Amino acid sequence: MSFSLEQVFIVEHYFASHSYACVTDEFHPEYLDSAVHNNSTITRINNRFRDCGSVSDRKRSGRLAILTEAKLDDTEKMLQRSPSKSLRRLSAQSGISYGSAQKTMKMLHLHAYHARCVQELKDLDKERRLLYCRWFQTSVGNHGIEESDRGFFTDEAWFHLSSYVNSQNNRIWSSENPHVLHENCSVVWCITLSNSGPNFL
Repeated sequence: MSFSLEQVFIVEHYFASHSYACVTDEFHPEYLDSAVHNNSTITRINNRFRDCGSVSDRKRSGRLAILTEAKLDDTEKMLQRSPSKSLRRLSAQSGISYGSAQKTMKMLHLHAYHARCVQELKDLDKERRLLYCRWFQTSVGNHGIEESDRGFFTDEAWFHLSSYVNSQNNRIWSSENPHVLHENCSVVWCITLSNSGPNFL
């Protein structure tokens, strides 16, 4: 986003429509070689226009700023290609400090979302669980928990088929929760009954 004409176009159309989607839809046919990659780009340009009445970069005194518009756009494109990139790797690849990388996330309104491993339940699984609960209730009601002799122990282990997702270290940088689904592992379930087992599923 280096040409001021493109930034003027964004300001004019945003103030006319007050819609990010309208600005994006009208921008692409007008400037085929450029792209508005994120709503934060539109917000940043409009805030600059409100603050100083111009889309040009603010005049600065002293040391030159590291996080220029071009640098922010380059960083934003990097994160779109690899949203799970760590801040340390981002700072090394973009040539900015770790602190500047943190500041970049705030300026782009991006948040770190942790990947959480959950078990996918399908409709058939829900029906089987409900049937089992009803059977167990009937069995305990008829024979009692002591006489039913139905005590059992279960455990499960996950085997990853492709990449391993570390829920502690893995972060996805995004302005909204991406709700990423990783279908990349298989589970082995084991049950040991009081009179038989272990049985694997």
